[in-house]
Amino acid sequence: MNLKHFLAGSIVTAAVATALVLGGTATAQASIFPPPKPIGPGSVTKPIYNAPSYPGFHLPAELWTKYGPQVKPSAPQPFTVLPASCGAAVGHELQTMLDSEGYTFTGDSAVHATQDPQLLALLAGHPSVSCRWVQFRTGARVDVTDGIGIDNTAVSTRLRELGFSDPTPWEYPSLDVDGVLYTQNATNSQGGWTLVAVTDNSDLRGLVGTTAADTLLGLNE
Repeated sequence: MNLKHFLAGSIVTAAVATALVLGGTATAQASIFPPPKPIGPGSVTKPIYNAPSYPGFHLPAELWTKYGPQVKPSAPQPFTVLPASCGAAVGHELQTMLDSEGYTFTGDSAVHATQDPQLLALLAGHPSVSCRWVQFRTGARVDVTDGIGIDNTAVSTRLRELGFSDPTPWEYPSLDVDGVLYTQNATNSQGGWTLVAVTDNSDLRGLVGTTAADTLLGLNE
């Protein structure tokens, strides 16, 4: 055997020894680190997972969405802001419509949007703003009063006693009496109250009530 054969044999022997060592290491690692379990739900063939009528029916825990602790909604904040002017009580667009229809702001600050003694008593003593516009050509009137710090429950109870309509997602409680459309909104638990009375038979008739109430709400959001 010459030197060349000897060196080649030594290299082969070393390679085999290395492979044996690596194989033993891999076996040891496999025993220390078992094969990973697949991620996903377990068996979903059980009735409790796939039969909604089965008592205790629910999705496998692996499919649950984890949420943090439920946040309690904050209590509605009381209204603290009144319109700074009568123009602000109805908003720019409605004020422009009143102007175009020939209405004049009179500066009368008395409450004309209700004549009911009990409603007037519920408004008395609280911060409020009252406004009147008159169309002198026809005698039509638009009256708006905004109040804050009001007992909304007492107001709502009295409105029902007077026959005001139930509120809807699009309209506030209203009552049509002797050609006057009264629209009033007492914001639940927040002390806000908008009173409106309109004698106009045009499109302004229903628009003033919703716009004025929405304007007071917007000032206090």
